[in-house]
Amino acid sequence: MIRVREECREIIQTLGGKVIHPVFGLPGGVSRGMSEEERDKFLDSARFAVEFAQFALQLFDDVVLKNDEYVDLVLSNTYGHHTYYMGLVDDDEKVNSYDGHVIVNVRGVGRFKE
Repeated sequence: MIRVREECREIIQTLGGKVIHPVFGLPGGVSRGMSEEERDKFLDSARFAVEFAQFALQLFDDVVLKNDEYVDLVLSNTYGHHTYYMGLVDDDEKVNSYDGHVIVNVRGVGRFKE
């Protein structure tokens, strides 16, 4: 997985000039073409990434999905996390960015107005 991430970052850096906020797509095209050498390297990286993804999915299927205890654990509320969401709504409970009522929603529990 680390190799896949590293190679994807290299592709972004090569084409966009930098990994964070690359400049590549422009109206009407791209900012830079790629050489045949770069294309071949990118294709090798893509093939490896697909092979790794297929391996990971098969591993998940074999280890997790074929084990009833793991499936029950994944589907249980063990990993649940109640999150509070807050925002402003009008009298019809439509989003209102400036005026309105404060509404708090606890996922899975309901909501209340202030």
